[in-house]
Amino acid sequence: MINFNNTHNLARTGLKAFMQAAKPPLLLLVMVYVLYFGFIILMASLPRTDTVILINTILNKLTNITLVIALFWFMVRLTHNFTNELYQWAIERHNSIGMSVFPLINNSLKVIATLLLINILLPYLAIPALYLPLAEKAATLLLITAIAWIIVQIINASEQYFLHRHGVQISENLQTRKIYTQITVLKKIAISLVITLAVAAALMTFDRVRELGTTLLASAGLIAAIGAFAAQKTLSSTFSGLQIALTQPIKINDAVVVENEFGIVEEITLSYVVLKLWDLRRLIVPINYFIEKPFQNWTRNSSNLIGTVMLYVDYSLPLDDIRAKFQEILANSALWDKKTAALQVTDTRERTMEVRLLASAIDAGKTFDLRCEIREKMITYIREHYPDCLPKMRLDSDSLIKQTE
Repeated sequence: MINFNNTHNLARTGLKAFMQAAKPPLLLLVMVYVLYFGFIILMASLPRTDTVILINTILNKLTNITLVIALFWFMVRLTHNFTNELYQWAIERHNSIGMSVFPLINNSLKVIATLLLINILLPYLAIPALYLPLAEKAATLLLITAIAWIIVQIINASEQYFLHRHGVQISENLQTRKIYTQITVLKKIAISLVITLAVAAALMTFDRVRELGTTLLASAGLIAAIGAFAAQKTLSSTFSGLQIALTQPIKINDAVVVENEFGIVEEITLSYVVLKLWDLRRLIVPINYFIEKPFQNWTRNSSNLIGTVMLYVDYSLPLDDIRAKFQEILANSALWDKKTAALQVTDTRERTMEVRLLASAIDAGKTFDLRCEIREKMITYIREHYPDCLPKMRLDSDSLIKQTE
């Protein structure tokens, strides 16, 4: 909960916001009322004709409208200034709740003030009866839009609140990435649902659309079949996104191999997934792919990976010396996580033996760099100390002589 150190600071903040908000609207009112009373004094000296009475009526309405606009302007400025002060307070104290809530309060109050202004001004506008239904329809549409917008703002604020609580800049962050992926995908589903309902509600305010909806409901079976067929891919993508958010075969920042391309999951939407490849290209993959086809996820349960380096050397290479050098390389490497290290002969061929070196690191990028480091240093060591043990082809001279005779 937000707790100010003392009420004096809060009162001073409120007074400062009030003074800054009141000055421009107050100047506007003073200017308008000076002009208004000047015209009133001028009109008092004129005969009371129909023209003078009409001018007085117009002046009264314009003055009242100006008063409403000035009050609206003051409310908007006061809300903006006060919430901005609170927002700066939250930033200084790294208060994640305040940083999420205060902008939402500011935006929502502005929308509410706008709607109040419209409803207050409608009687003063003297709209002809012919256009009054249109004005009311516009006000209703604006109200629906405002409500949808406020709900979207609440969803965005909720997302920011949870993201502030769970950072994603941690190397071993499996639980954090799970939460981040769920929040991101569920937010997009929620916003899509809100927009769909808002559009439907807006359309239902029109009589013709409502009549069309009634007609369509009369043949609901056929329409449902046609709609399901037409929207099957869209619905499939939406349900795939929801399934990924819940079961999480992939998460944000996962290291995956798709179509023989290695990349990091950068973005998950309701229709596609963006992979950031090692050379900064972006691979766009349909979201259904991760439900329907196999792929490699190198960070499914942990970001730690074991890297493999294969060496092909002569049989005369002393393995104990090579194993000692391998341990020395790992001990001096900042990339090794000190969990896995192994050197084994995994295959023998007619000319060389296959030596496999295993070493682990905390993520895919460091594992790749560690493999390159081991490979380079081992080849250099063998070339400098055991050059005769590099792969070579043996020839039996006696057999060659016999074959040539």
